Amino acid sequence: MCWLFENLSDMEKGFEMGTYSRADLIYRIVEGAKKLGLDPDQLTDTILFDMGAAGTANVPGDDPDDFIRFMTTPGVGANVYGMEAIKLEKDHAVAHFHHCPLVAKWKQLGLDPEQINYLCIIANKADLGRASNFKNVELTFPKRMGAGDEYCELNAKRKE
Repeated sequence: MCWLFENLSDMEKGFEMGTYSRADLIYRIVEGAKKLGLDPDQLTDTILFDMGAAGTANVPGDDPDDFIRFMTTPGVGANVYGMEAIKLEKDHAVAHFHHCPLVAKWKQLGLDPEQINYLCIIANKADLGRASNFKNVELTFPKRMGAGDEYCELNAKRKE
């Protein structure tokens, strides 16, 4: 799948730009926490996890396939991130994202790969929050563009 900004609608381009702002905000929260002597991990555990959880508070479903269907539902976000469902089974579902506006913005800011990887881990807390409302889902990220992989993988398995 090839992702090109030029192929996006005006609404999708606006979403992309908004996600750039979110990437900048995550970066500034982390840097600001460090300057104030606060633990950025602890701070973002609450902020980003809760933000993600709020976004799925009223989404129906409990299982891995429900979560991945929600994340890859055709629309603005799915198009911007180049999302696709790879596997949809009740006990195990997988999605790939082929573009990450967050990583694109962090690269634009001139951050080094180590910083981008760290911010990616921080940003994943929002997805963990989203997944938390699906009571049977355990979410992992075996591949992350922020770590240098070609795509991001959301791996949703049934909790043991």
